[in-house]
Order: sequence, then C-alpha cells, then structure tokens
Amino acid sequence: MIKIIVSGFGSFHNVSLNPTEILINNLEHKNIVQKRVLKVGVDTIDNYLEEMKNKYLLRSSKKHQKVYFVHFGVYTGSSAFHLETQAVNEKHWPNSYDEEKNTFVHTKIDSEKDLDHSLQTKIEIVNLAKKLGSQTAQSFDCGKYICNYTYYSSMKITHAFTFAKSLFVHVPSFETIDRETQTEFVNNLISLIATGYY
Repeated sequence: MIKIIVSGFGSFHNVSLNPTEILINNLEHKNIVQKRVLKVGVDTIDNYLEEMKNKYLLRSSKKHQKVYFVHFGVYTGSSAFHLETQAVNEKHWPNSYDEEKNTFVHTKIDSEKDLDHSLQTKIEIVNLAKKLGSQTAQSFDCGKYICNYTYYSSMKITHAFTFAKSLFVHVPSFETIDRETQTEFVNNLISLIATGYY
C-alpha cells in the first residue's frame, strides 16, 4: 500500500496568496492519508514532521507499505514546475524573517553535518519529470529558505526508513501558470506516485 502525505504553505512576506494552499486544499486522492497547509516557520515544520514520523513511520507495521512525504512550495520567479533533487544543510535568510520571526545566517540544519552537506531524494526525478510533461523541470537548487529547510528536514527523517521517500515541488504563481493547469499537474503527480509508474 502506498500512503501519501502532502503539505503546502500559507502566505508569507510578499506572497499574500500562496498557490500551494489552494492546490492542497482542493487535492483529493484515495492514497492521500494526510494533507496540511503549514505556517511558514521552522517550529511549525519541525512539529509537523515529527508528528508525521510518529504517526506514519514509527507506527508502520506493514512490510510492503510505502510512504511518501510530498511537499509543495511556491517559487514566484519560475515559469515551470520544479522537482527538487536535493537540499542542503543550511538555513540562511539574514535579511528577512519566517512567519515565526526567526532569522538565520549560515546556520546548520543538522549540527552533526557540514554546512555544505546535502541530501538527495530517493525518488527518480528524471523519469517523473518526463512523465509530467514539458512544463516540468528537474532542479538542483531548493534555495536556503523555508523550502530547503523543509526538504532537508524531511529527507533526514525518511532516509532512515527503507519504505519512505520525500519530494519537494516548487510551483510558479497562478499569474505565470493558471490555477486549472496547476491543479491538473498536482493531480497527475500524485497519481503517478500512487501507482509507482514513474
């Protein structure tokens, strides 16, 4: 059985309407066991990931179960959907704050790893991107803000379990790619993950 846990984000800074909030709230699929729109803050993300780990990973007893953590974030400067390949061990937003008033300068996410340490997703990004069409691209730069923090923290958890994987997807604004097209993309992505045909 494949279980999919989906998250997006609410508004932050100059993003008054985060498309991922709308996309997640309207997303329905039989394999989705949890979906949530998160406040853009490290404490909220830490608590959320710990809750998901305890509920869906530590309590898992089915030998053939697979669990996917799928995270969505907005990248307003993009003209395509970005499937993120990796995340780095760095929190760095010195000139701004998250929605919990946290700011960081070249700070490690995992204190036991080097600052330039990276984690790579266990999902076959190239094959998945091909299945999703020409508006989908593979990305190697998740930034240094909340999206990267979420992805690194998520993979740190799922890499400890053979049956779990993480994926982060950056979507553009609705002004760049309309809501209908983005909704179709998200539904296709979840369906591909649910069937394992990527």
